[in-house]
Amino acid sequence: MSLKSIFGSVLTICIFVFLAFAQEPFPSVQNYEFPSYPPAARALQAEGLVLIFVEVSKAGKILNATAIGHPLLRAVSEAAARSWKFSPNLYESYLTLRFVFNSHPGRYDSGQKIVTGPYGIQITAERVLLDF
Repeated sequence: MSLKSIFGSVLTICIFVFLAFAQEPFPSVQNYEFPSYPPAARALQAEGLVLIFVEVSKAGKILNATAIGHPLLRAVSEAAARSWKFSPNLYESYLTLRFVFNSHPGRYDSGQKIVTGPYGIQITAERVLLDF
């Protein structure tokens, strides 16, 4: 074996080991709560997407939740997201939860459904990629 092939083999092994440890597994949802559809929002037929940016601890608990979206739907979305529990993980995770409020149940956007709750509330979760 030449020095070049040994170096190539060692480099390949190092890359695989790095990738194996650098990949953070996606925590799975263990417990969730649907956000309630506030009566005022329902009366006004307020609907749409609410994004909740959550920080999940290693133990799977929500450390922080911040919602953006319709003003009448943000508070209930944050409150529901704070009650979610995820599987334990090696690292803290940063996820985006998507709550789609729809005053006409049965009409949904094209996003991937995880669970569909009352009032056409659609919930999905996705990993947030952070650039440092």
